[in-house]
Amino acid sequence: MLLVGAALPIRADGDVPAALLVKIVFAAVAYDRSADKRFGDALEVAVIGSARGGLEEALGGFSDKKVKTREIRLVASAIDTLTKDKVDVVFFADKLGSLARNVASACKTAQITCVATDEADVKAGLPVGVELVAGKPRLLINLEAAKDCGADFPAQILKMSRDPSR
Repeated sequence: MLLVGAALPIRADGDVPAALLVKIVFAAVAYDRSADKRFGDALEVAVIGSARGGLEEALGGFSDKKVKTREIRLVASAIDTLTKDKVDVVFFADKLGSLARNVASACKTAQITCVATDEADVKAGLPVGVELVAGKPRLLINLEAAKDCGADFPAQILKMSRDPSR
């Protein structure tokens, strides 16, 4: 069980639009060479945080799409049940701040690809995020954290991304 507290801070405005964040993350996950080992027949996706509405709405736009051959299923999950629920990808709708290291540790234990909406959270140990650079999105991958959670992104994805932990 993950014990990090019930309340998460509210996400700041000006971040990557939810639909774009979801699209970029699913594109990266499609290239994850460990997907066949780590994910079942469907990609089970959860959104956690007080600002989750925008992400849930964006994910709803992907309900008829697939990541590789896997249907995308939005599942209910709570932050304190990440290690119990069968979840493949978790989007954190809020900035985690001081909770990021604990959340990263839980994601590593549960082998979940966690997606942060804040660069500082990726730097602190969440595997994936997206940033805006001059108005254009760029994938953030904390390579060590991604490997720790079981992800295996090929060089072509890593070349297009930035590792904020370095």
